[in-house]
Amino acid sequence: KAVVSTQSTGDRPATPSTTVTTTTAQVEPLTAPRVPIPSATPSSPWSEYSENPLVHQGSFSSTTWPSSTSDLSQLQEENTVHPLVQDTEERLAYFSQMPSEKGLYSQDFKCATCTTPIGSEGRDYRVCGYDKRYYCRPCFGNYSTTIPCRIIYNWDHNKHRVSKGNFDFLNQVITAPNLDISKLNISLYNHVPELAKTRDYRIMLNMTREYLARCTNKDEISFESVRKRLGSNAYYWDTPHLYSTSDLQRVFSGQLLNYLKKIVQRAIHHVICCQRCSSFGFICEYCQNPSPIFPFQLATTDQCPGCSSVYHRDCKRNQSCPKCARRRKLKEQRTLGVVREA
Repeated sequence: KAVVSTQSTGDRPATPSTTVTTTTAQVEPLTAPRVPIPSATPSSPWSEYSENPLVHQGSFSSTTWPSSTSDLSQLQEENTVHPLVQDTEERLAYFSQMPSEKGLYSQDFKCATCTTPIGSEGRDYRVCGYDKRYYCRPCFGNYSTTIPCRIIYNWDHNKHRVSKGNFDFLNQVITAPNLDISKLNISLYNHVPELAKTRDYRIMLNMTREYLARCTNKDEISFESVRKRLGSNAYYWDTPHLYSTSDLQRVFSGQLLNYLKKIVQRAIHHVICCQRCSSFGFICEYCQNPSPIFPFQLATTDQCPGCSSVYHRDCKRNQSCPKCARRRKLKEQRTLGVVREA
């Protein structure tokens, strides 16, 4: 592109004789595209989110970190991934595994962020507690935070020194529910009583959901009121094993257990006292007690995984489910009838 510029000396006006013609290459501006948040249509009203927990409020205001590797793959196909989040898949992998140091030679003796030489002939360096990579002091800064994989495997809630980039990333996804205890470390429930109690209350919350969804009574506790109370934590309805880093921190402090306990107790009280909800209860076929029982009474009842019938735990013990036995017998009779007709 030809650009014509005029030069003048002193107070004299510019003249054509002073015209200089220069040629400059057209350069596209280096703009950072905003990463769009994948719009997920909720499959049920209980998985609806009232707000997005992944909108970053820190220094990278134009960047939204993907919450999972599937979100990252979708963004990569659309060619809209910001350079700052190109390594998000690797960073998310450290949620489920504890990395180890590989030595400066693995990074060619360069900072993991700015590629400045570090080591004996370069700048001083620090080791990040999150990804165990090496950073120069300016890129490392003075930041510390809890590390998800240490919580999952060691129940370690101490703060560890991390690089500035990882600190921003961990703060960005701290409320994203991307930690499935049942897949990462199911034995953690056996070693952390508070976490096991939290799981039980989330199971009860999931079971009361079905009753509240069918209830038409406009009580102070209803399906809509519980859903609004949960807000962006609506995934509490769906599964008892899915947590965010913030959730596990609240389990450690006892806040999440108290929060769930209040909601579940009010929901159970409504189901038992509501005439419509209580009509969906079960009658124990062993003792024939007319008082209805419910699957969310985890301490006294058992639910059959085959037909979902509920019985008193003391009545059932190790006996087989009578309803499933009737179904098997009926199925055998129908099969025999078809054979005889043939």
